[in-house]
Amino acid sequence: MALQITGLYGGLLALIGIALAMRVGAVRVKADVSIGDGDNVRLIQAIRRHANWTEYVPVAVILMALLEANGANALALHVSGILLVIFRILHPLGIVLNEEGTDFRKVVPFEKRRLIGSFGTDVVCIALGLYSIWLFF
Repeated sequence: MALQITGLYGGLLALIGIALAMRVGAVRVKADVSIGDGDNVRLIQAIRRHANWTEYVPVAVILMALLEANGANALALHVSGILLVIFRILHPLGIVLNEEGTDFRKVVPFEKRRLIGSFGTDVVCIALGLYSIWLFF
């Protein structure tokens, strides 16, 4: 069984993940930090952007694949995939630390993007999980 819908969104999300990983590498080179974050604010930002992607996207893509394999509604999968891509773009755009430290709570203008991206991703993952359980019954 071909998982074309999951393949589409999995591919788009993979490109986002690769871009985030490449940014970590570029910042590492510029900061001359091979391991860890070296207390470099820009590197901490890049690492967290990529790490959050790795914490959420694999679960969502696996759920989408399971749903598609089990005959889930194509429109529901497309809506989930589109929303997930949007939220995964918004989240890293919202991780901006102040220059003095790494307190995420002191950030005001971009924080909303991060919160929308994070909350939206959670909602999509919860919906996919519940839909998967529902299909079982």
